[in-house]
Amino acid sequence: MGKGCEDVCDWLTQPGLTCLVVADGAGSRSMARDGAALAVLSALETVRAGQPGQPSQPADESILTSWLQAIFASVREQIAAMAASG
Repeated sequence: MGKGCEDVCDWLTQPGLTCLVVADGAGSRSMARDGAALAVLSALETVRAGQPGQPSQPADESILTSWLQAIFASVREQIAAMAASG
């Protein structure tokens, strides 16, 4: 029999921004859901810390690319720390 769903999702809304985050937990791993939850939490914390552009003015592609890179770096750092401690 298979394991339950290991995926996690959450969202936030702020003036001028709606952000949806989804993480696919690696169901074959013992901490799959924990890792997916940490990835979602870390991504949303990074988004809350600062958003690109101003609500009245869309951000250009280079700003969005930099922002996504910062989100992925934060998530990767948090997942690595969790793996090292567990």
